[in-house]
Amino acid sequence: MNGAGTALEWLGSELGIVDAVSRLPEWLEKPGEAALFLNGIAGLGGPFWQPDFPRASWGGQPWQKAVAVVESMAFLLQANIDEIAKHVLPARRMRASGGLRFDGLCRRIASVSGPCIVATMPRPRLAGIGYLAAGMPARWNDAASEEVFEPLPDEAIRRRYARWRGLMREATGV
Repeated sequence: MNGAGTALEWLGSELGIVDAVSRLPEWLEKPGEAALFLNGIAGLGGPFWQPDFPRASWGGQPWQKAVAVVESMAFLLQANIDEIAKHVLPARRMRASGGLRFDGLCRRIASVSGPCIVATMPRPRLAGIGYLAAGMPARWNDAASEEVFEPLPDEAIRRRYARWRGLMREATGV
């Protein structure tokens, strides 16, 4: 998710909360409706491709805005999946790694997009470089563990995605 880190930096600054990112796991577990966020923090990537897209957020408490920023990441991912599905067979699952492995984000991705597999290795980029440097062997990193987030029936997030997608269509024409 290109720009996710930038969006989270912006979030802490925007909310005036120094530890906003460290509070995300707690906030992602709170019951209640999140705000919606059209994430143009670092420009708007695929499938919309608008480098100067203005960000927009609607209402809510700081935790709701934070959850909205995180959900916008899952929603942008699904918008790309929807676009890709017009051209190729849909993926059966998604792999996630890196710094944004919050359970709340992975559960939302799974609820909107399907199974999300999270590699628990601490430095996935280095592992990938090692894999390439080793000549891409058939067996690699057998000791690595994964956590699988299966889709859960979550009509509220699906409704928020539909509303978010409608707002994006209105704002971008895509």
